[in-house]
Amino acid sequence: IWTALPGRDFYAASSTAIGQPLPWRPIALVPSRGASALFALLVPLAVLVGLARCTSRERAGLLIVLAALSLVSAVLGLAQLSLGSESGLRWYEYSSNSSAVGFFANRNHQALLLAVALPMLAAWAVTPERRPDRRRLRRYTAIGLGAFFILMLPTTGSRSGLAVAAIGLVAAAAIAAPAVRQALQNMRGARRRRLYAIAAGALVAFVAVLVFFGRNEAFVRLRDLDATGDLRARALPVVLQMARDAFPVGIGLGSFETVYRRFEPFDQLSYTYLNQAHNDLLQVVVEAGMLGGLLLVAFIGWWGWASWRAWREAPTAQSLAARAGSAVVLMILAASVTDYPVRTPLMLAVLTIACAWMLTVRPGAREAVLEDPARDRS
Repeated sequence: IWTALPGRDFYAASSTAIGQPLPWRPIALVPSRGASALFALLVPLAVLVGLARCTSRERAGLLIVLAALSLVSAVLGLAQLSLGSESGLRWYEYSSNSSAVGFFANRNHQALLLAVALPMLAAWAVTPERRPDRRRLRRYTAIGLGAFFILMLPTTGSRSGLAVAAIGLVAAAAIAAPAVRQALQNMRGARRRRLYAIAAGALVAFVAVLVFFGRNEAFVRLRDLDATGDLRARALPVVLQMARDAFPVGIGLGSFETVYRRFEPFDQLSYTYLNQAHNDLLQVVVEAGMLGGLLLVAFIGWWGWASWRAWREAPTAQSLAARAGSAVVLMILAASVTDYPVRTPLMLAVLTIACAWMLTVRPGAREAVLEDPARDRS
């Protein structure tokens, strides 16, 4: 039966050629990697168990917790840059040694963690709060942290991080827009003009910083992008061939790195190797076959439905967290087109929490974003 599965004939012929009988084998071509992939699911399982013991408002409170985690990773990245490529704060033997990677080995994952914090901060800043002083503290904290994360993004040297951050900025603006519009309507004319002047000055300063960072590694790599020379682009036809050969069964979860070596062309051999497909959406199909593809389509369909429900509800603590979760899932999906973020435990946990936020929307709930904006004049 195993030898009749797509993509197994090569291995069956190899056993025959060396005169060895072929024993019963699991579907996964590399069973040990399949077991590792199964154990990796303990992370989202543990997160779900913890979330099940939280109220919906406590789950919404994780917005600032994850933003704080991003802050710690950003500060760690700054320390890594200041101490150089051989810093003991770089926890992995193989990593992006010229970039701020924070908790990760991969610059793209650090950039994604900073980017997903932007819609989280926006949702936390406009979450209903009765005390005006706390509302102001939230807004100022969110603006300060958001600006810091945006400035830290170029230090990662990640091209995809810049693109995903653009999605995060648009999502953050959409989340905060109703509250900002309501606050502006309740401002006196002079104060509104001062705010516009401050915003214009901040925009000019931000553009100046971007011009300065134009010499940064991320911008240089983006400007000098050569699709024909990029390993991920050159490997794409090979990965597609792997998907076709093993469809509809797949090669088995976790088997990509080992199986890819059989397909790797001689002209792509080098001192480096492809540990993942760098397109996680495609790799799901390569490893899990048609079932994985159907589950992926079902997940994207669920995300679309849950997002529509989150954005149509009145802005409550739960629906605002759900909107942030919707943006986070979209950003992770976008990042997965060129990378493999959810194959890291931290980003897998973030994805799980984002999905949980999208599940906590209560249809028909009504709650004003600003409880009493007329009281918040200062």
